[in-house]
Amino acid sequence: MTQFSYRAITAGGAFEEGRLVADSKDAAILRLRAEGKTPVAVRAALTLPSLVARSGKLSEAVWLDIVRPLSLLLRSGMPLAAALRMTIRLTRRRAAKALAGRLLARVEDGRALAAAIEAEPEPPTYLPALTRAGEHSGRLAFVFERLAARMKMGLSTRRQITSALTYPAFLAGVAVAALSVLLGVVVPRFEVLFRSYGEKLPLQTRIVMDLSHFVVANGGVMLLLLLLAALAVRAYGARPDGRAVLARLQLALPVAGELFVQATFATFARTLGGLLEAGVPLASALPVARRTISNVELLKEVDAASQRAQGGEGLCLALERETRFPPIAVRVALVGEEAGELARGLIDAADMTSEELDHALKRGMALLEPALILTMGLIVAGIVVSLYTGILSVNSLAFE
Repeated sequence: MTQFSYRAITAGGAFEEGRLVADSKDAAILRLRAEGKTPVAVRAALTLPSLVARSGKLSEAVWLDIVRPLSLLLRSGMPLAAALRMTIRLTRRRAAKALAGRLLARVEDGRALAAAIEAEPEPPTYLPALTRAGEHSGRLAFVFERLAARMKMGLSTRRQITSALTYPAFLAGVAVAALSVLLGVVVPRFEVLFRSYGEKLPLQTRIVMDLSHFVVANGGVMLLLLLLAALAVRAYGARPDGRAVLARLQLALPVAGELFVQATFATFARTLGGLLEAGVPLASALPVARRTISNVELLKEVDAASQRAQGGEGLCLALERETRFPPIAVRVALVGEEAGELARGLIDAADMTSEELDHALKRGMALLEPALILTMGLIVAGIVVSLYTGILSVNSLAFE
């Protein structure tokens, strides 16, 4: 789909300029004529929204900018096409405007909204199925309203995880940069002063000088080795056996592995619960929900639980036996399943897990930040003290 700018004369004789989305220039002209307008000029609009529209997969935040206003407009009784037009006006994100325009063009061409969403490159795995269920049941506004709330919560959780990982990585990068400057630039300036004293210098000063020599001589090689190691890990992770090994290592990480399992369960349970709540059968909902799992080891466990569920065993009991998902959260879902409300139980379990994950991340950050700052300060202070000790030692040796 391409965005076109046009100039046309309306049925009332007024001159009009605007933009529309169509498969081709001819399709754009036909659409204008169908609206009772006489096209004067139609050309492809090479704007930032159109470039974003062609860039491939869109983030979930962009989709949320579409789902949230649509849920409100549809709930008010507005027809789908009119709601999409209003969404284009309401949203501020350019990529979302372009997305809404493409969806509108497909809907006006006679496609269902679910089919219009599926025409996008890699939409969220659960969105087409939920939309189709809402359209078939006549409850699209309700489905989108619940979906918007869960998408917002899921995005919030992912952003918290990203923030929790990014800030410590930033502090660690600053620490490495500071140590590199100290050992590679500052300490070598003392070389002339300390050179003639050799073994007479204090042990800590000699250690710092040796570290400085190593960094100056091998710093470039170390950076190259780190880059090659990162590329090798990435290439290894692209292979099936490598992906499985890295997945096991990810789950085995202390603290981080457990947090990853919690985040995965929250996403899986929230997606599956939303699909079931929208009326999608369990057999059809499970394949959609499993695609939210990126770790192949967890995926194997969920597949084993799905096989048990297809054999007649309760889904939550199967998850409890086959997966490493949080036991308490799975039990919460089990209570809902035994009460005949599996969808509600899964959503409650996902919400509870997200809250626990949020608290764990906040506690971890509260401890990690000062620990990193303190460690960096102690290392820098140790280097500075070693240099001053060496200077004092040189002064005393000069008077001997």
